[in-house]
Amino acid sequence: MLCQRCVQRCVGKRSLAHLPGMIAWSVGGYTGSPQTSTVILAGYTTNNTPTNLKISTFNAPSFTGIPFPTINNNIMTWGFAVCVVAHTANMNIPPVNSYWKIQGAIMRDFYGNVAFIGTPTTSSWQDSGFSGATTVVIANGALQVQVTGAASQAVQWMSRVTLDQLMTNE
Repeated sequence: MLCQRCVQRCVGKRSLAHLPGMIAWSVGGYTGSPQTSTVILAGYTTNNTPTNLKISTFNAPSFTGIPFPTINNNIMTWGFAVCVVAHTANMNIPPVNSYWKIQGAIMRDFYGNVAFIGTPTTSSWQDSGFSGATTVVIANGALQVQVTGAASQAVQWMSRVTLDQLMTNE
């Protein structure tokens, strides 16, 4: 069955799914409110201009990136894994494929400043002839997945972002 709307799902006490299509799991009741959440981003490029992948919400506005919720000004730490799949979208030739995995950590301090902890690491697997790139940035308090295709080449992109979250005592 094809789902006709984009909803959030929470599993476990005190889990928080704050974006359309997000699924959040929590063990609930433990100090630090640990949880894991997952969201899917997608996009399409036809040039070599960096483009942010988005959460498509059909009739609602799309979200560029994953904003980090503020909960009582708590200090929060996230581990993240971003998996990006891409392939050329020309139906007349065989597709050229690529996959990236970017991992790292992010923190938000008591004042609301959000930053990477160290430098994210990237691994990639690409067909020869694939010309593209992906990276993650923090902008406006959100984790953004930026992709760059090739000039005059249509590329379809999808990304699964998994966040592991821990915050200070509430």
